[in-house]
Amino acid sequence: MQKNDYSKLDSISIITEESWDDSSAGIESPILIERANKSIDLLDYLNEKISLDIIVSHSGWTRRAFCPFHKSGLERTPSFFINPFKNIFYCQACEAKGGIVQYLSLQQNVPENLVASFILQTFEVKTSELSNEKKRLENKRRIQKAMIVLSTMFNMFLKHHQDDERAFEFANKAMEGFDNAYALNKKGIESNIDEIISNLKNYFISYDRR
Repeated sequence: MQKNDYSKLDSISIITEESWDDSSAGIESPILIERANKSIDLLDYLNEKISLDIIVSHSGWTRRAFCPFHKSGLERTPSFFINPFKNIFYCQACEAKGGIVQYLSLQQNVPENLVASFILQTFEVKTSELSNEKKRLENKRRIQKAMIVLSTMFNMFLKHHQDDERAFEFANKAMEGFDNAYALNKKGIESNIDEIISNLKNYFISYDRR
């Protein structure tokens, strides 16, 4: 995106919930906000808006400024920091934080979901891409939940058989098999994770029936 496009972001406050034609309806707000934050380079935008100092920081917070959100007047020491690598800002004083969506929301007093919709539609991020992003995040959450279930199942089995060396070997063999299969076919394992967990559950039950 060209720098002269940033002027479009200064008019969000004149848009209302009623007048904005939100073609992104049906897409969850967190997905809209995450995608919008990724679509704009925060440092490029703020370089045109506020005076930024370059500082040395091993943690990535390499830009500093006076916070634009303080209501009580100018601060004595700059407390507003930007991490260009993570594309986020943070104020140590008022604790305002986030990406371009949160910045514009605070600056123009507009809800974050409306800011995100405006950014995505103004800069032509397709709704189909958002739907794909939604599916990706939903699948990620499903895998994370399944991994927690899997870890809990292993731990409960080992706790129940904590004095049984053969049970430890039994569980270790199952875990090694899962790890090897996951390394070889991650996509296939993730798409069938629920069935795999069910099979592993039956596998552990079979030990107790011996």
